[in-house]
Amino acid sequence: MIKNKKVFYGILVVSILGIMGIGLLMYTPKPNVEDVKARYEFSLMDIPGVVGVGIGEYDKKPCIKVYLEKDSLELRNRIPKEIEGFRVDIEVTGPIEALPR
Repeated sequence: MIKNKKVFYGILVVSILGIMGIGLLMYTPKPNVEDVKARYEFSLMDIPGVVGVGIGEYDKKPCIKVYLEKDSLELRNRIPKEIEGFRVDIEVTGPIEALPR
């Protein structure tokens, strides 16, 4: 009898935790593109040849833009294709310099 009670409570606890986990997944807000860019901007800028990071649009959806000084396959392979569900769009701009004040 005690053995069956332990099994019952074990199954009950696992079921409740499973339901709670599914609930958390359903109500976890999707990150917005601004927050994702802010989290990854410095690591992307640390890649030699990357001269800028911004926000753009690809297929009418927000994306992370990565601007390159020169195009190379090696550099493109170092940049992720997607970050946290947002596409990364690469654009070759050449060197970018800050304007004087």
